[in-house]
Amino acid sequence: MLGRLTRLTSLLVTLCTGGALVWTLAQNPFAQPLAERSLSEARLALNIALKQQLTPEWVAENIQGAIAADDPDSLTVFLELAADHDISLSDNIRAEAATYLEAQRGLLVQAGNCAICAYDIQACKTISQIAGCALPVEMTPIGDLNALRRAGVDWVTGEEIDKLDAGLAVAGLGATGLAIGTGGSSLTVKAGTALLRSAHRLKALTPGFRRVILDLVEGAVDWNRLPDYVLGRTTLAAVTDSNKLNDIYRISGDLDAIRLSTSTGEALHLLRYVDSAEDAARLARVTAAQGNRSRHTLEALGKSKTFRAMVRLSDAALLGIGLISALFVQAGSLLPILLRRLFRFMVRR
Repeated sequence: MLGRLTRLTSLLVTLCTGGALVWTLAQNPFAQPLAERSLSEARLALNIALKQQLTPEWVAENIQGAIAADDPDSLTVFLELAADHDISLSDNIRAEAATYLEAQRGLLVQAGNCAICAYDIQACKTISQIAGCALPVEMTPIGDLNALRRAGVDWVTGEEIDKLDAGLAVAGLGATGLAIGTGGSSLTVKAGTALLRSAHRLKALTPGFRRVILDLVEGAVDWNRLPDYVLGRTTLAAVTDSNKLNDIYRISGDLDAIRLSTSTGEALHLLRYVDSAEDAARLARVTAAQGNRSRHTLEALGKSKTFRAMVRLSDAALLGIGLISALFVQAGSLLPILLRRLFRFMVRR
């Protein structure tokens, strides 16, 4: 009697689990199986991943690689990673890094080059010089007007106009006008467009992201009428499509969020991890979680692992997986009973 009650209970539990699974699957839990972690959860997941990735050998190898590549910015990142995570380095590695960095600290040389860097961002030598000399100018309407000056010179001389440079300058001037009209609330968009334009000039945009922005820019600007605007014959609104500009502004807002969470120079460097508008939004969340250690995280873990750490399985997907697993276990426990009954039936027949 007790055995029958146990089997009946197991059967009822299995049927209930099956019913719950059918109801859960009807809610389509695997349509969006991933959910964003909270910033505290993401920060914890990223730090765990970093501890698994970082070894003295890996850090030393990358320090030597940065020195060989004449890349003081990357060298500083790897030295800070070692310090942040208590990675011990040999005296030889430390001495080699210190000697290299000391040779790079030519303050007088940097001061002499700053004016050139401010006029032409392509003349800048390091991210710190870009951030200190060029970007303060590029972030103002002066930078946008300088880009339109270049476009005007190309148009007069019959050269091909750099549509990405000129189009982002137009978008930047439009954002400046919005900021004036809204009391400054659109300044983040203006900073984002300047960051995009500067990255393009430095060839720091990935091919995929460059195509995305170029498609938007080409649709946002009436290129046949742009010379009239440059010459002051018409208004900005007359040569732009506001809907397309808004698409650019949405991306620019994410880029400025990256800048505010890190720094202007770091944001410019981090753009090499962006291939789409979705990547820009994901990177904005990474920087919100990691702050000025965002580049360190991406250098150590890479783009895909970093972005994966920002999401988790949704509660609905976890419930669905749990019910499927439970149903298999419960059905497996009933299978021997069913097989015995089938065997007895076959023997009687």
